[in-house]
Amino acid sequence: MHNKHKQQTGRTLRRPSERKPLADDQIKALLVAADVEWRGIILTGLNAGARLLDVANLHWSNIDMDSRKIHFDLAKSPWQIVVPMNTELHGYYASLTRPADLATPVFSTCFKYAQEGRGRLAARFRWFQGKAGLKPVGFLSLRKTFVHAMKTRCIPERLVAQFLGHFDWQNMPLPPSTIADAVAHLPRRLP
Repeated sequence: MHNKHKQQTGRTLRRPSERKPLADDQIKALLVAADVEWRGIILTGLNAGARLLDVANLHWSNIDMDSRKIHFDLAKSPWQIVVPMNTELHGYYASLTRPADLATPVFSTCFKYAQEGRGRLAARFRWFQGKAGLKPVGFLSLRKTFVHAMKTRCIPERLVAQFLGHFDWQNMPLPPSTIADAVAHLPRRLP
């Protein structure tokens, strides 16, 4: 199948085994190598299960510090999802200086990369993984880590799907208290 796909499209498919959750030592290496902006992007991916493009496109108007929620406008669908922040993620955003203009991108450098095209942003993250001494496997590995953390804590698949923005008739929205409880139990990544 992979060879047939390459013959038809000129692109190689990644094997599913390449996209697996990161180990704790890999996460630590990413966070140690990260500047303030990349640290926030990594923490948001780990604690919200968000896609790289959705994180890079966050503006301060999407961050509600009072209700401890992030509003994601999904690039791959017409929906917006609201994800509660756990203590670690809330602490990160609280440590940043909030600008007067809430239309300002939270992650200005990565926002610029995102505007240049999705491939540029993804390439920058792969470069960053190499800088951290890791084999570049892409941002999806953070999303997989989020899913793994949720499932190992016995969070219902329906709730995990809601976090990821996968909505259909079987995945009707769950109560906000259920969602907040799930996020509160994610592992802490910062020392």
